[in-house]
Amino acid sequence: MGELTQFVAQIVSCIVVAFYFEWRLTLLLLGTMPIMGVAGAFMISAINTAQNQSMEQYSAAGGVVNECLHSIRTVTSLNAQRHFLRQYRGYISEAMRIGIAKGLKVGFATGCMFGAYLCVYALGFWFGGYLISEDLRHCSDNCLTGGTVITVFLSVTIASEALGQISPPLLGISAARVAVKHVLGVVQRVPQIDCMSSEGLRLRAHEGRSSSIAFCDVSFAYPARKEVLVSKGLSFQIEAGETVAFVGPSGSGKVRCGR
Repeated sequence: MGELTQFVAQIVSCIVVAFYFEWRLTLLLLGTMPIMGVAGAFMISAINTAQNQSMEQYSAAGGVVNECLHSIRTVTSLNAQRHFLRQYRGYISEAMRIGIAKGLKVGFATGCMFGAYLCVYALGFWFGGYLISEDLRHCSDNCLTGGTVITVFLSVTIASEALGQISPPLLGISAARVAVKHVLGVVQRVPQIDCMSSEGLRLRAHEGRSSSIAFCDVSFAYPARKEVLVSKGLSFQIEAGETVAFVGPSGSGKVRCGR
């Protein structure tokens, strides 16, 4: 949001300054702003796309290395070093291909951007020189000068650069709005069952009856290993309202007690 505010303020202030000094040259240069803006946006888009694609390949290659190092004993025992090496080389080769394509795209985009700027420079200086020559013929006071032409030209050029750089903040804001929509949908969702509601029937304790759970000298074994007792003489009592946790190693009968 800060970058968006900066670019909008930059565009508005530069155009106001340019119109203040020379409106005719400003109108001509404003017609070329889309050309410079599209060229700058194309270069930024090419760089961002190539960087995202290369980062995906590098992340995948790092994942292969991490998996291989964490399970190095298993990899060595299965003689799978060549398999992981082929995977790693595949991701790195793809990243290299993307890097080469990135260089070509960025070079082409940079050439287009500077080519557009030079064409606009030629048009602006030609028309500025024409306006100066006309003012020298018919003007006697407060005539148009080269300094004014340069001021107008630089103002419109800076506004065009800001126009080309305004697309990433706009895309970021658009993506943030989509993400916030999903988050708000989860936060504002009304559940079908309100656990905090006091409506409906409530369970009441049975008067005169015990509401506890008791295990008295319980012994059991799994059917697959009947000769091994998992529990032997297990006894405990859980009163109503108590919270009890069953802790023990795997196969010690925690789930069986819960059932």
